[in-house]
Amino acid sequence: MNSVCIYKKIGLIIIMIGLSLKLGAQTISFIPRDTVVFGEAGSELIVYIDLTNNSNEPQTVFIVRSIENLPQNWTSSLCFALCFAPSVDSVVTNQTYGSSPLQAGETREVSLHFFTTSKPGTGMVRLEAGTITDPNNRVIIEVEGSTISTSVEENDEKQFDFILHQNYPNPFNPSTIISYRLQKTGRVVIQIFDILGNEIKTLVDGIRSPGLHSVSFSSSDLPNGIYFYCAQAGDKVITKKMQIIK
Repeated sequence: MNSVCIYKKIGLIIIMIGLSLKLGAQTISFIPRDTVVFGEAGSELIVYIDLTNNSNEPQTVFIVRSIENLPQNWTSSLCFALCFAPSVDSVVTNQTYGSSPLQAGETREVSLHFFTTSKPGTGMVRLEAGTITDPNNRVIIEVEGSTISTSVEENDEKQFDFILHQNYPNPFNPSTIISYRLQKTGRVVIQIFDILGNEIKTLVDGIRSPGLHSVSFSSSDLPNGIYFYCAQAGDKVITKKMQIIK
Protein backbone atom coordinates (compact mmCIF):
# COMPACT_ATOMS: atom_id res chain seq x y z
CA MET A 1 0.00 0.00 0.00
CA ASN A 2 2.87 2.38 0.76
CA SER A 3 3.97 2.23 -2.88
CA VAL A 4 0.60 3.56 -3.97
CA CYS A 5 0.59 6.69 -1.81
CA ILE A 6 3.64 8.33 -3.36
CA TYR A 7 4.50 11.94 -2.59
CA LYS A 8 3.82 14.34 -5.48
CA LYS A 9 5.19 17.89 -5.69
CA ILE A 10 1.88 19.51 -6.45
CA GLY A 11 -0.16 22.24 -4.81
CA LEU A 12 -2.81 20.42 -3.12
CA ILE A 13 -12.20 19.15 10.35
CA ILE A 14 -12.74 17.48 18.58
CA ILE A 15 -9.28 20.51 17.03
CA MET A 16 -7.88 19.75 20.14
CA ILE A 17 -8.91 22.48 22.50
CA GLY A 18 -6.75 23.07 25.57
CA LEU A 19 -8.05 21.79 28.87
CA SER A 20 -7.52 24.45 31.50
CA LEU A 21 -7.54 23.67 35.21
CA LYS A 22 -7.43 26.15 38.04
CA LEU A 23 -5.25 24.06 40.27
CA GLY A 24 -6.33 24.46 43.84
CA ALA A 25 -7.53 21.81 46.22
CA GLN A 26 -9.78 20.35 43.55
CA THR A 27 -12.43 18.07 44.97
CA ILE A 28 -14.07 17.40 41.60
CA SER A 29 -12.88 16.46 38.15
CA PHE A 30 -14.62 17.50 34.95
CA ILE A 31 -13.13 15.68 31.98
CA PRO A 32 -14.48 15.64 28.39
CA ARG A 33 -14.18 12.37 26.50
CA ASP A 34 -13.49 14.47 23.38
CA THR A 35 -12.60 18.13 23.11
CA VAL A 36 -13.84 18.36 19.53
CA VAL A 37 -16.79 16.65 17.83
CA PHE A 38 -17.23 16.51 14.10
CA GLY A 39 -20.15 15.76 11.80
CA GLU A 40 -22.19 16.70 8.79
CA ALA A 41 -23.70 20.15 8.46
CA GLY A 42 -27.20 20.17 9.93
CA SER A 43 -26.52 17.36 12.39
CA GLU A 44 -26.59 17.36 16.20
CA LEU A 45 -23.12 17.10 17.70
CA ILE A 46 -22.67 15.80 21.25
CA VAL A 47 -19.74 16.10 23.66
CA TYR A 48 -19.79 13.77 26.69
CA ILE A 49 -18.11 14.86 29.92
CA ASP A 50 -17.44 12.86 33.09
CA LEU A 51 -18.06 14.75 36.34
CA THR A 52 -16.58 13.06 39.42
CA ASN A 53 -16.73 13.87 43.13
CA ASN A 54 -13.18 13.17 44.34
CA SER A 55 -13.91 14.00 47.97
CA ASN A 56 -15.06 11.82 50.84
CA GLU A 57 -18.30 13.76 51.30
CA PRO A 58 -21.42 14.41 49.19
CA GLN A 59 -21.11 17.60 47.13
CA THR A 60 -23.54 19.89 45.37
CA VAL A 61 -21.93 20.79 42.05
CA PHE A 62 -22.83 23.48 39.51
CA ILE A 63 -21.98 23.75 35.82
CA VAL A 64 -21.95 27.10 34.02
CA ARG A 65 -21.78 27.76 30.29
CA SER A 66 -19.62 30.88 30.51
CA ILE A 67 -18.81 31.36 26.81
CA GLU A 68 -20.88 30.36 23.79
CA ASN A 69 -19.26 31.31 20.48
CA LEU A 70 -21.40 29.78 17.74
CA PRO A 71 -22.07 30.35 14.03
CA GLN A 72 -25.28 32.15 13.14
CA ASN A 73 -28.42 30.17 14.04
CA TRP A 74 -26.52 27.45 15.90
CA THR A 75 -27.53 26.74 19.49
CA SER A 76 -26.15 24.63 22.30
CA SER A 77 -27.70 23.04 25.38
CA LEU A 78 -26.71 21.13 28.50
CA CYS A 79 -27.94 17.74 29.63
CA PHE A 80 -27.33 16.70 33.23
CA ALA A 81 -29.99 14.36 34.62
CA LEU A 82 -32.40 16.38 32.46
CA CYS A 83 -31.88 18.15 29.13
CA PHE A 84 -32.35 21.91 29.31
CA ALA A 85 -33.34 24.58 26.83
CA PRO A 86 -30.56 26.46 25.00
CA SER A 87 -31.37 29.52 27.12
CA VAL A 88 -30.31 27.77 30.35
CA ASP A 89 -26.68 28.65 31.06
CA SER A 90 -26.21 26.92 34.41
CA VAL A 91 -27.39 23.77 36.19
CA VAL A 92 -26.94 22.50 39.75
CA THR A 93 -27.07 19.02 41.26
CA ASN A 94 -30.17 19.71 43.33
CA GLN A 95 -33.90 19.07 43.12
CA THR A 96 -34.58 22.28 41.21
CA TYR A 97 -32.71 20.80 38.24
CA GLY A 98 -34.01 17.26 38.67
CA SER A 99 -30.80 16.05 40.27
CA SER A 100 -29.12 15.43 43.63
CA PRO A 101 -25.67 15.96 45.21
CA LEU A 102 -22.85 13.73 43.99
CA GLN A 103 -21.92 11.09 46.51
CA ALA A 104 -18.28 10.47 47.50
CA GLY A 105 -16.43 8.96 44.53
CA GLU A 106 -19.48 9.13 42.25
CA THR A 107 -19.15 9.91 38.52
CA ARG A 108 -22.01 11.25 36.43
CA GLU A 109 -22.29 11.93 32.73
CA VAL A 110 -22.81 15.46 31.45
CA SER A 111 -23.43 16.19 27.77
CA LEU A 112 -23.22 19.35 25.69
CA HIS A 113 -25.24 19.41 22.48
CA PHE A 114 -24.49 21.55 19.41
CA PHE A 115 -27.51 22.05 17.17
CA THR A 116 -26.08 23.02 13.78
CA THR A 117 -27.46 24.37 10.50
CA SER A 118 -26.96 23.31 6.89
CA LYS A 119 -24.12 25.82 6.56
CA PRO A 120 -20.72 24.37 7.62
CA GLY A 121 -19.04 26.00 10.59
CA THR A 122 -17.28 25.65 13.92
CA GLY A 123 -18.59 26.58 17.37
CA MET A 124 -16.92 26.78 20.77
CA VAL A 125 -18.41 26.53 24.24
CA ARG A 126 -16.65 27.05 27.57
CA LEU A 127 -17.99 25.20 30.60
CA GLU A 128 -17.03 25.74 34.24
CA ALA A 129 -17.70 23.27 37.04
CA GLY A 130 -17.45 24.03 40.74
CA THR A 131 -18.93 23.21 44.13
CA ILE A 132 -21.32 25.25 46.24
CA THR A 133 -18.87 25.10 49.17
CA ASP A 134 -15.97 26.50 47.08
CA PRO A 135 -17.60 28.29 44.13
CA ASN A 136 -14.51 30.22 43.01
CA ASN A 137 -12.36 27.13 42.58
CA ARG A 138 -13.52 25.84 39.19
CA VAL A 139 -12.51 23.35 36.54
CA ILE A 140 -12.71 24.99 33.10
CA ILE A 141 -12.96 23.19 29.77
CA GLU A 142 -13.47 24.35 26.21
CA VAL A 143 -15.03 22.12 23.57
CA GLU A 144 -15.72 22.59 19.88
CA GLY A 145 -18.16 21.29 17.33
CA SER A 146 -17.32 21.39 13.61
CA THR A 147 -19.34 20.53 10.53
CA ILE A 148 -18.54 20.17 6.86
CA SER A 149 -20.59 20.38 3.70
CA THR A 150 -21.74 17.07 2.26
CA SER A 151 -21.89 18.41 -1.30
CA VAL A 152 -19.22 18.04 -3.98
CA GLU A 153 -18.60 20.85 -6.46
CA GLU A 154 -19.50 20.21 -10.09
CA ASN A 155 -20.53 16.61 -9.38
CA ASP A 156 -23.18 14.61 -7.63
CA GLU A 157 -21.53 12.88 -4.67
CA LYS A 158 -23.55 9.74 -5.33
CA GLN A 159 -21.47 9.20 -8.48
CA PHE A 160 -18.35 8.61 -6.35
CA ASP A 161 -17.29 5.49 -4.49
CA PHE A 162 -14.81 7.45 -2.36
CA ILE A 163 -14.52 11.12 -1.41
CA LEU A 164 -11.71 12.66 0.62
CA HIS A 165 -12.47 16.06 2.17
CA GLN A 166 -9.98 18.80 2.91
CA ASN A 167 -8.75 18.59 6.49
CA TYR A 168 -10.27 21.06 8.95
CA PRO A 169 -8.95 23.34 10.27
CA ASN A 170 -6.16 24.05 7.80
CA PRO A 171 -3.62 25.44 8.66
CA PHE A 172 -3.78 23.85 12.11
CA ASN A 173 -2.10 23.45 15.49
CA PRO A 174 -2.01 21.07 17.22
CA SER A 175 -4.63 18.83 15.61
CA THR A 176 -6.92 18.59 12.62
CA ILE A 177 -9.73 16.38 11.36
CA ILE A 178 -9.58 14.41 8.11
CA SER A 179 -12.94 13.18 6.88
CA TYR A 180 -13.93 10.91 4.03
CA ARG A 181 -17.06 9.32 2.60
CA LEU A 182 -17.56 5.79 1.29
CA GLN A 183 -20.44 4.58 -0.85
CA LYS A 184 -19.74 0.93 -0.07
CA THR A 185 -17.83 -1.16 2.46
CA GLY A 186 -14.14 -1.47 1.69
CA ARG A 187 -10.58 -1.15 2.87
CA VAL A 188 -9.33 2.39 3.50
CA VAL A 189 -5.72 3.47 4.05
CA ILE A 190 -4.79 7.03 5.00
CA GLN A 191 -1.12 7.99 5.43
CA ILE A 192 0.70 11.21 6.31
CA PHE A 193 3.85 12.30 4.45
CA ASP A 194 6.26 15.19 4.88
CA ILE A 195 7.32 17.45 2.00
CA LEU A 196 10.24 15.11 1.19
CA GLY A 197 7.94 12.16 0.78
CA ASN A 198 8.83 10.44 4.05
CA GLU A 199 5.95 8.58 5.64
CA ILE A 200 5.08 10.12 9.03
CA LYS A 201 2.16 8.03 10.17
CA THR A 202 -0.62 5.67 9.05
CA LEU A 203 -3.91 7.02 10.40
CA VAL A 204 -6.28 4.44 8.95
CA ASP A 205 -5.74 0.91 7.64
CA GLY A 206 -8.78 -1.30 7.73
CA ILE A 207 -12.27 -2.11 6.53
CA ARG A 208 -14.79 0.71 6.84
CA SER A 209 -18.55 0.76 6.31
CA PRO A 210 -20.45 3.13 3.97
CA GLY A 211 -20.99 6.69 5.16
CA LEU A 212 -19.04 9.65 6.50
CA HIS A 213 -15.98 8.92 8.63
CA SER A 214 -13.41 11.16 10.33
CA VAL A 215 -10.03 10.71 11.97
CA SER A 216 -7.96 13.12 14.05
CA PHE A 217 -4.28 13.86 13.37
CA SER A 218 -2.07 15.51 15.99
CA SER A 219 1.00 17.58 15.05
CA SER A 220 2.33 17.95 18.60
CA ASP A 221 5.68 16.31 17.75
CA LEU A 222 6.12 17.76 14.24
CA PRO A 223 7.71 21.04 13.08
CA ASN A 224 5.97 23.75 11.06
CA GLY A 225 5.56 23.09 7.38
CA ILE A 226 3.65 21.52 4.53
CA TYR A 227 2.50 17.93 4.81
CA PHE A 228 0.38 15.65 2.65
CA TYR A 229 -2.25 13.07 3.44
CA CYS A 230 -2.80 10.29 0.95
CA ALA A 231 -5.87 8.08 1.02
CA GLN A 232 -6.75 4.95 -0.91
CA ALA A 233 -10.08 3.15 -1.11
CA GLY A 234 -10.34 0.38 -3.69
CA ASP A 235 -8.45 1.52 -6.77
CA LYS A 236 -8.92 5.23 -6.06
CA VAL A 237 -6.05 7.25 -4.56
CA ILE A 238 -6.40 10.90 -3.47
CA THR A 239 -3.69 13.18 -2.05
CA LYS A 240 -4.28 16.54 -0.37
CA LYS A 241 -2.05 19.17 1.21
CA MET A 242 -2.20 20.48 4.79
CA GLN A 243 -0.09 22.93 6.77
CA ILE A 244 1.09 23.03 10.38
CA ILE A 245 1.60 26.48 11.90
CA LYS A 246 2.90 26.81 15.46
